[in-house]
Order: sequence, then C-alpha cells, then structure tokens
Amino acid sequence: MGKTLSTPDWLSHLRQDAWFAFEKQGLPTTRSEDWKYTSLSSLKEFDFRATDAPRYSWPDPVITQVKSALKERSMDGQHKEIRLVFIDGEYCAALSDTVLATPAQSGVKVLSLGQTLKDLPQGLQKPLETFHSQSEDGVKFLNTACFKDGAVLRVSPNQSVSSPIHFVFVRTADTAKSAYYRNLISVEKGAKAQVVETYLGLDSRASQQVTNSVTQVSLEESANLELIRIQLEAPSGCFLGDLRVNQEKNSEFTGHWVSLGASLARNETRVEFQGEGSTASLNGLYFGKEKQHTDSFVLIHHASPHCNSHQKYKGVLDGSALGVFSGKIEVALDAQKSNATQVNRNLLLSKQAQAYTRPQLQIHADDVKCSHGATVGQLDDQALFYLRSRGISKDDSRRLLTEAFAGEVLDQLKNDTLKAQIKIDFAARLGRVS
Repeated sequence: MGKTLSTPDWLSHLRQDAWFAFEKQGLPTTRSEDWKYTSLSSLKEFDFRATDAPRYSWPDPVITQVKSALKERSMDGQHKEIRLVFIDGEYCAALSDTVLATPAQSGVKVLSLGQTLKDLPQGLQKPLETFHSQSEDGVKFLNTACFKDGAVLRVSPNQSVSSPIHFVFVRTADTAKSAYYRNLISVEKGAKAQVVETYLGLDSRASQQVTNSVTQVSLEESANLELIRIQLEAPSGCFLGDLRVNQEKNSEFTGHWVSLGASLARNETRVEFQGEGSTASLNGLYFGKEKQHTDSFVLIHHASPHCNSHQKYKGVLDGSALGVFSGKIEVALDAQKSNATQVNRNLLLSKQAQAYTRPQLQIHADDVKCSHGATVGQLDDQALFYLRSRGISKDDSRRLLTEAFAGEVLDQLKNDTLKAQIKIDFAARLGRVS
C-alpha cells in the first residue's frame, strides 16, 4: 500500500505488512470455525484497495443530503451531542461538531484519527500495533492496511461526559466501493462516557459497497462506557465490523448492537477482562428480510476473577433471511467467582427464514456461575389469538408481537431519543410481516 504525506514511517510499514498478510491469507472462508455459516464468496472479485488521495470536500448535493440525515438522527436533548462525521471513509470537518458542553470537560478529546496520524502519540500507536499482531483473518488485515480515518476519543481520569458522543459514518452513491475506519476509544481511571456509532447508507440504488470498521476500546480502572453501534447500510451494502474491549479492574462496559441494513452484515465483539471486578453487558438486535444475511460473533474472555458478563441477543428474520449468532464464553483457570450468562432468541416470521445459533462455554475454573441458552421459534399462536379476539387485525397483531419481542432489547438503551429513533427504524424495516 502507498504512503501519504501525513503517514509516519512506522504506520507505513504496518500497513505494508498487513497488506502482504491479506494477499497471502485472503478472505476467511466457511472452513474457518468462526465463519462457518457466513460466506464472503460474493466479494471474491471485489477491489478492496483504498485510494491514497484524500478528498476532504464533496459536492453540494451530497452535503445537503448528509445534513438532512444528521438532522433526523440528532440526539440533541438535555445536552447537545458531540459529533464526528465521516463520508465514504474520510472525515468531514464541515459537518462535525466537537465543541464540549462545558469548559470543565477540557480533559475530553474528540478528534479525527486521520488528522492526527502525522503526530500520533505513543498511547495511540500501541493499540494499532497490538491489533495487527493479534489479527485472526484477512478482514482485519485489510482494515489495518487500508484505513485512512476514524474517530478518536480520550476521556481523562474522573471526567464524566454529559453529552452523547456521536460518530456518524455515511456512505453515498457516488463513491469508492470500499470504506475503512479505525476508531480508538480510551476511557481513563474513574471516567464515564456514552458513544454512539451510526453506519448509514443514504442511497438504496448504490452499487455494492463494503464498509470495514474496527473500534478498539480501552477502559482503565473504574471506567464506565456505554457504546451503541447502529448499522443502517444500504440494501446492497456489506458491513464488516469488529469491536475490541479491554477492561481493567472494576470497569464497566455496556454494548448495544443493532443491525437493520446491508445485504451482508457481520459484527464481531471481543471482550477481555484484564482486571478483577469488571462487568460487561452486551445486547444485540438483528433484523433481516428478503435475502439479508446477518452474523453476530461474540467472545468474552474471563481472564480475571470476580468478573461478570451478560449477553442478550435477539434476531427477527423474515422472507429468506438468514441470521447467525455465535457466542463463546471462556473462563480461565484463575478466573474464580466468574458469573456469565448468554441468551440468544430468534423469531422466524416466514417459513423460508433461517437461524443458526451456537452458544458455547469453555470453563477451566471450578468456582463459577455460567449459563447459556438459545431458541428459534415463531410467533406465539395463543398471543395472536388473544389479540385477534380483541378486534386487532392479523397484520397488526403480528406487528405488535414482533415489536414487543425486539423491544425487550431496545428498552435497555438509556438514551430515550436514540431509543425512539431505533424503534422507528425497526418499524420501517419491518413493514408488512409475512
């Protein structure tokens, strides 16, 4: 891969190594256990290379379209949101707003990674190198080789960010086919923040596009972060997302994953408990219709004692859609007093829809509480009969029950404005159920 003027030598070498690794290894196949039910064969002839020339400006119609979308998805409420906007893989300063709510939050830094690459501090260099050394497949190597931009958040010790921090990644129709993002989030000792990542495809007529995004989260002792990822890519899009969370002592992480768009979407989440007394709560909702394929992969590694993890993922599948959930909990030998739960529920709205679910436990400690469960089923006939007997039409009854099923996950969101937006998104995608 080429080197831009703002790319330091160490990163150029890292990119080159990653590209060589991708060329040697290629994309993962279904022969890999982690990709057993998700094939990337449709991308075999796809040109993944990203251009080196920065754009930094877009035609007025594109800016107008993005402005309208941002207005619809604004989370301004009691506190004005802090926002970074990226269009087709590059930072858009004109539509971003990084003004903090109060001067007292001077220890909060929100900025574009691409704008800081030339003078990247050592604290941000290390996560990039660590991710590369720990990459498992070609999708991750591609990200390291090709990312040009992404969001950076650093919250200093004991800071509490009152405003929601919104990272918006927009795809337009007239664009390069690939967009790569690398997001770095560091919440230091005793600090607290809420981050929303929105991946938005604005043109349903756009040709096949791939969005490849990696977010690395570091939580120091007693830090607290809520992270919501919303995937609303265009119908022809492909979304490949990766989330890595490292938690130190007594930290708390809450993650929400909502996948409604794209023809093929895969979101990987890996959590590492590096200090005792930490907690991770993961909630996921994926919806598919027609021939959509959605894959949620979760791995939580209990490497330290007295840690708690909770997973609740729900899928709603209509038409010929396919939903995949693969969740693994690993409890190390020294991770005594671990508490872990994992639940995956799937609702099939048509006879053609399919769901594959694989909850897994690997326990090496002997003093733990761990459980998992999974179901695949249809709408409850008795509940349908009850609603119909109250004069509610068949279509409305099915819709009400489906929205209630999804609402059990969405109600976990603390931001009421965002919760209402996603419920509207879900209802719009649901349309007329089979």
